[in-house]
Formats: sequence, C-alpha cells, structure tokens
Amino acid sequence: EIILTYSSNGIRFSISDISSPQGRLISCLYRERSSISLYDALHLPSPDAELLHFSNQTMVLVAETLLKFKKICEGYGVSHDCIQIFATEAMRIAKNRDQMLQTISRTSGLTVSILTAEEESLYGAVGARSCFDKMDGLFMDLGGGSLQLTYVNTTLGPGYETAAAKAAQSIPYGAARLTLALEEQTTAALQKELQEKFKEAYERIVETFDVLKSKIADGDGVSLYLSGGGLRGYGSMLMHMDPIQPYPIPVVGGYIVSGVRFSQWREMLEANNQAVKIFGLSKRRRKQFPAIALVVRSIIETIPKIKSAIFCSGGTREGVLFMKLPCSIRNSDPSVHNLITGQDQDPSTISIVSRLLETIMPSQCPSLFTLSFLKQVARCTWVSQGHLHNASYFLHTCTSGDFVSLPGITHEFSAALALTLSTRWGSRLRPTDVQIQRNLEEFVGLETAWMCQYVGTAARFLAELCPVFSIIPHVLVESLSCEATFSKSLGKKRKKSGIQLRVTMPGKDCDLPGRDFGQLQGMWKKVGKGLSLDWKVEMEMVLSGSDEVINETIN
Repeated sequence: EIILTYSSNGIRFSISDISSPQGRLISCLYRERSSISLYDALHLPSPDAELLHFSNQTMVLVAETLLKFKKICEGYGVSHDCIQIFATEAMRIAKNRDQMLQTISRTSGLTVSILTAEEESLYGAVGARSCFDKMDGLFMDLGGGSLQLTYVNTTLGPGYETAAAKAAQSIPYGAARLTLALEEQTTAALQKELQEKFKEAYERIVETFDVLKSKIADGDGVSLYLSGGGLRGYGSMLMHMDPIQPYPIPVVGGYIVSGVRFSQWREMLEANNQAVKIFGLSKRRRKQFPAIALVVRSIIETIPKIKSAIFCSGGTREGVLFMKLPCSIRNSDPSVHNLITGQDQDPSTISIVSRLLETIMPSQCPSLFTLSFLKQVARCTWVSQGHLHNASYFLHTCTSGDFVSLPGITHEFSAALALTLSTRWGSRLRPTDVQIQRNLEEFVGLETAWMCQYVGTAARFLAELCPVFSIIPHVLVESLSCEATFSKSLGKKRKKSGIQLRVTMPGKDCDLPGRDFGQLQGMWKKVGKGLSLDWKVEMEMVLSGSDEVINETIN
C-alpha cells in the first residue's frame, strides 16, 4: 500500500506492507518527505499568487513531486490502485484547490482525496492508536495548519473509532499558522485567543464522554497521546532536556513523560533559544517552537491534571493503513509479533519458553515484564549463537533502527529488552557500549535494571541447559520446573532481599547437553553486578524424582 499525505508543512510519502502475518506492524518499506510547505505557499507573498491561492509555480512543483513518487511506486512493483493520496488543512482552505487537483491529475494521473477535519482527526487518532495494544486518553495532532483533538478509549468496545471521530474537534491554529500570527499579534493576545478556542473544544469532548468526565472528577488525571510534527518536535526538545544524557534512544515515538515534565514549556522555550543543535528539530521546527509552546501552554492551563504525555510515531498515514486491517488484527497486541529477529520460529516452542520464563518470575516484579515481553526474550535466546558480539548487537538493535519505530514499543520496553538480551549474552561489552548500558539502567530505574539482569540470566540458563532450539519442547516441558518468590530473608544472615529460586532439573538418566551444574549455578552470582542495589539470588537445583539438592548458591 502507498500512502501519500499532503499536509501544511510538507508532503510525506511511504510504501508500507500490511500483508499477513506481520500486517499489524504496518512495516514501512520506503519513506521520503518533500519540504514543500503548502501553508506557506498560501500565505507568504508571491509574484504570481493571491492570498489563499496556490501559485502556478507551486502547483507545478507539487505535481512533479507526485509524479516522481509515482515512478518510485512503479519501481517497487506497486499497482496504481494501491496508491492513495490525502490532503489536509492547506488544501481544505485553498481557494483554487480544484486547479491544483487538475494539475496533479494531468501531470501524474493521480487523484487526491481532501480529508474533512473529522476524517483527519479519525485517521490521526487511529494512527496513534496503532502504536499501542490499548489506548485511553486525549489525542492531539498538531500540524502546520490546525490542531486536532479527540478522546480515544479502546475499552469502549466496537465503534470506539467512530465515537472518537464524531467527538473530534479541529482548531485552526497549527504551528505554521501560529508562527505567522506571532508576527502580527502580541504573544499575550494570541495566547488568550488560542486558549479560548482550545478550552471550548476540550469542554465539548468532556461532555461527550462520561468516562472521561469521571476520570477528571476523580482527580486521577488523563493521559495525552501526542502526534503531528509540532508536538513531536516538543517531544524531541523534552528528550534533549532529559535528565539522562546522552539520551539512549533516538526516536520520539514511544517517549513518555509525566505531566509535570510535560508542563515545563518555559524551560523548553529557553532551550530553543540556545544556539546549540538539537537532534530531531529542524531549522523550520525551531522557528515554529514559540508557537508550539503556546499550544502546550494552552493544554496545561486548560486540563486540570495531566497524568502523562505519550508521544506517538503513528499519524494519518498509519491510521489509513490501520483501518484497512481486519478488526481482529487491529485489536491484537503488536508486541506479540516477532519484532527483532525476523526469523521463522515455531510459535508453540516460543510459547513453552516464555511460559517457563514466566514461572521464573516472582509475583512481585515490575509490570513491564509481561508475557509479551518474555516472548521477545524467548525469540532472541537461541538466535545467532555463533556470533561473539551478541551482547553489543542486541544492546544497539533494541534501542535504534527499525525496532524502536515499531508499534507496541515504548522507550521503557526498548531499554529493558536491550538490557535483558545483553545479559542473556553475557554482557560482554566494549567501553563505549558500557556507557549506553549505564544510561539505559538509569532510565529504567534500579529495580527494573536488576530484574532485566535476572530475566536475562534466566534466558541464558535455559540456553545453557538446552543449547539446541529444536529439542526444547520435550526436554523443557517434561523435566524442568521452576518456582520463584521474593524474600527479605536471604543470605547467610537472612537479612538480604532478593529472589529465592528453586529449579527442578531432569534426573541423572536424562541426556541433556548442558548439565554442567557448576556453570548453571555460577551464572546467577552475577545478577545485580554493577548496580547499587543490594538484592541477591538464592538458588537451589533439585533432581526430579528425588529430593537430592545438587548444591545451593547464596549470592
């Protein structure tokens, strides 16, 4: 499928694969952006154009750009009927839009659909939702010409998309429009005007959804799901100013901050005024940042309590593609797919390993370590066993490249998986990677970092015991069981906190490749190494069919 969005700040082109079995991931095969600002073309002085009219030069440039994209599609073997082009605010308000459409059709043979404000809100909200298993919060998309606002709650059941679209509000104050307005109005006057419009839109949405009204009344706060170039730019600034530096993950999608941090617009505005280059912010976005800060200020001064701000990589393009998927696939958890290795692996075997890893987890552990997370660990435990640098490879793979842009991946998920898989492969890291590891540990927090080492060691334990992936089912299911509890009475003096792990092993007659008990026990001694958290693992192994304890290791 080809999706081309034709927005106020630029023209974005992508080729995506939504075929089974990985369609839920909406994998992008090709992506390009043309920096033609249609909003500027309608408003800035030009020798051959009036206000709110595209000049002949702009129309020809846009048509030729679309023709170029069409040729790229042909190179990828994409049929004409799989190409879709959508236009938003700039085309909605252009007085000679019909002439623009004719020029495009004549030059490229392509047809452009102009989205209504409601349709734009729907696709934007669904695009943001495509990044997550579930979603419950206010969705906002700040483009160049407008700000879209609605409420998305997947727990409302079938039709939640329609409910979100019907409630959607469009405020004609995008980043480009506000930037131009700041040249003519005082900041205070524009802020007052913007906040009044935002407050009206917000109150209409609150009145539409009783569940949202209850959340606000109870004082728990609401989550914000933020999309569009303007708000993602604000997220990039927050990452630039994050307490952890250098920030270890390069993309803004999946970045989550508290309501308190999101509210620090003054500090972000001050940082924008510095001459230093900021990753993720172009010169154009830096110029628009004062306008973006006005929007953020309106948000925080209108909404009583913001629980968290979640930055989304998905937008209109992803929303269009997501709506093409069957309902059963749309409602599935994207993180259950094979996100990293891309290798075909027996699902039943992965399920066995992940369930076994689940038994090694104590009931008291961070909520991050879900079955979906453990499945990703299971998928990577036996891959590339001939490589010496897997610890470094997975540390980088999980925090950069395609992986961090996939649906279902928050920065916390990425960081924890990177630390876990690095431990699975022995944490053999070069000095430059050790700094990345330390930043990731600081990002997830001490307890989660410790648990990452614990889970990674569990994966290493299973791979050591059973080095061959194909023999896992009958060996692990028939003869291995684990029981883990969190305890505060470990160690020789019984005053240490940590995990008490009991593993029942195959009997002596079982011909397992990895029955080196000393090595199997010794690896648990390293859990917590390098962390300033005095937790321990106390582990014992028992032979099945007897009460014989092989040995007891107190870490």
